Amino acid sequence: LSNAFDGVYGAVDRLNGFSADLFWNVATSPFALAVVALVAVVAFLVAHVPYVERVIPAAAAYTRGALVVQVLASALLMFLLGFAFADQRADAERLKTELAWSQFQLEQSHATAEEA
Repeated sequence: LSNAFDGVYGAVDRLNGFSADLFWNVATSPFALAVVALVAVVAFLVAHVPYVERVIPAAAAYTRGALVVQVLASALLMFLLGFAFADQRADAERLKTELAWSQFQLEQSHATAEEA
């Protein structure tokens, strides 16, 4: 019975890791970042540019809401960009470590070949 629970727990853990990776890959994709940036820019225009109210009078009622949306979208964009940059740095460090290990193994194999 314990082995069955371990198998189910392992499967759920792998699924959770896959879905989390999938979520962050989609959330930090260039398309998603561009959509959030576009929402922030449009909200900024509605909230701060008086010319928009003259061209589209119905937008005047949404200026306070647009200000809140602008702040939230800007914060989300900064968070997602920070996450994406941190993820790229972690990948670069992992690749450096793998490269150093491969070079070490190659040097060891050359030294062994020279001794032989």
